[in-house]
Amino acid sequence: MKKYIIAVTSVVLMLVIFDYLYFHLGIYLPIKLNDEVSVFVKTEGKKILLKENDTFEEFEIKGVDLGSGYPGEWSTDFAIDKETYMRWFSLMQEMGINTIRIYTIQSEPFYEAFYEYNKDN
Repeated sequence: MKKYIIAVTSVVLMLVIFDYLYFHLGIYLPIKLNDEVSVFVKTEGKKILLKENDTFEEFEIKGVDLGSGYPGEWSTDFAIDKETYMRWFSLMQEMGINTIRIYTIQSEPFYEAFYEYNKDN
């Protein structure tokens, strides 16, 4: 029984020491898995740059705020169906929208339509 208590105490003590060194002091063993890091987006000041054809070009965010209900209705009803979302996504694409802001978790038809539209377009 003594050996078991000593072993468990040693393991717990090692975990506490590891936690303190790693999370509080920031001491860790660096392990390099891949030296090369590639990026396709970066920023310069307030500009967002997107990599296109090996050069970075400025990316302009053009977006809409998409709620979870029809205009003038309660947003908690989640009354919008998948076909309506699909129609709205195609209209957004025609407008040149590249960003959609949603302010809450949406209903299942939204995510189904979002996935299907992105997969097909």
